[in-house]
Amino acid sequence: MAEQPSTPRWVRIAGTIGGLAAFSAIDYGTALPDPQRHAAAVTALMIALWMTEALPIHLTALVPLFVFPLFAVFVKAPEKPTWLLKAALPADAGFAYQAVRTLDGFLDANVFLFMGGMCIAAAMEKHNLHRRIALTIMRAVGGGSARLVLGFTLATAFISLWISNTATAVMMMPIGLAVIRQLEDEEGRRLPDFGLAIMLAVAYAANVGGIGTKIGTAPNVIFCNAADKAGAQVDFVRYLAVGLPFVVLFLPVVWLALVRVAAPDGIGAGRGGEAIDRELAKLGRMSGWEWFVAIVFAATAGMWIAGQPLSRWLTLKGPQMDAITGMSAATVLVAGRALDWASIRRVPWSVLLLLAGSFAMAEGVTMSGFVDTMSGKLAGVAAWDPLLKFMLVAVATVGLSAAASNTATTTLMMTVLRPFGVPYMGTAAIAASCDFALPAGTPPNAVIFGSGYVTVPRMMRVGVLLDLAAAALAGLWGWLALQHILYTSPK
Repeated sequence: MAEQPSTPRWVRIAGTIGGLAAFSAIDYGTALPDPQRHAAAVTALMIALWMTEALPIHLTALVPLFVFPLFAVFVKAPEKPTWLLKAALPADAGFAYQAVRTLDGFLDANVFLFMGGMCIAAAMEKHNLHRRIALTIMRAVGGGSARLVLGFTLATAFISLWISNTATAVMMMPIGLAVIRQLEDEEGRRLPDFGLAIMLAVAYAANVGGIGTKIGTAPNVIFCNAADKAGAQVDFVRYLAVGLPFVVLFLPVVWLALVRVAAPDGIGAGRGGEAIDRELAKLGRMSGWEWFVAIVFAATAGMWIAGQPLSRWLTLKGPQMDAITGMSAATVLVAGRALDWASIRRVPWSVLLLLAGSFAMAEGVTMSGFVDTMSGKLAGVAAWDPLLKFMLVAVATVGLSAAASNTATTTLMMTVLRPFGVPYMGTAAIAASCDFALPAGTPPNAVIFGSGYVTVPRMMRVGVLLDLAAAALAGLWGWLALQHILYTSPK
């Protein structure tokens, strides 16, 4: 749910110049019809600004709202108009109609689903429920180097299913440092390898865990919106079939790699549990607020998982039902005073605006006819062997996410891959959260550098291998499973 750390000033300047140059080259130098040229040019500009953070992400996200109505990019009628479009002016109303079409992208159901999820996460953080869950998982796993690394990996991944990967890493790092320092005091020596393994477990598991649910991280929501527009409705349950198995398959790979890193320090079995017990003791018994938030969270998760029959009875799309469920949970938390204004203000609203802007941008690219044109030009590539295409998508996305934020990477890949089909888009969404080699790759990677146990060369030695493994697994998962899970819209 979080964006990249701040980029250097020269990169931001280069991004602005490059984005404007790309806009000019496409808008004035191509022979496409006017709506397609305009939509493609705006997309190139926005992606350049997002990838270099030349402007605050929420300001870049507002570009379609002001530019698309001027350029009149919406020339194709939507197949299934929303309530807003049904109530809008007729298509020949010019600027007003174009403005409503653009605004409709900002009001997508997935935006409200993510908003509800962020409010639930804010309530869990306010009352330390997420911290209690993580510590309980780690205590259940036990002590010793291998078990402690496993405990941190499982606990961090589980929390990251529901809370932003950055917030999860920020919460888990102090717990990890407490365990490391207790063991260093007992051993009477510094434990650089074990410390590195625990810190990397926090960062890597935060990245991987966010892949598992629809609200786990922004790329998932961007993909679900793009899939819905392409005709493959992806509600909460259907996304679980896309992302959660990848998490289950890849977490053991992460753990095995980190156990080898921690092994040289030789921490014996049963060690380190005292620090976890002390952290749990600090929390005391569960308060009434914790119980309330836990009940709301469990009920909401249950509705997301089991809500499909109700959505059919109410004649709603799956994403609409998911959004109603999430916003209802947020309303209950506010009404029950478990979520106050101070906590709501800490919600990353800029990321929510980023999602809305990317949805509007993608709708403009599609409804201008540009995607149809790209489909014809990419017909030769579409004939390649599917396994090769899935592997290329995964490798390219992992590589791009090392240099750009996962949200910008996903937005770009959804546009590029639309002609190839939804399974390829799902593969890219998974791969966008899988950079483990560089501190700038994802926010959790940057967070753990404040621990003093992580250096770039040591991180790269582990991370490059995991990048390759993640790309290979994402490509195989797309080829073996996503072609069947995402083949068509469910009846």
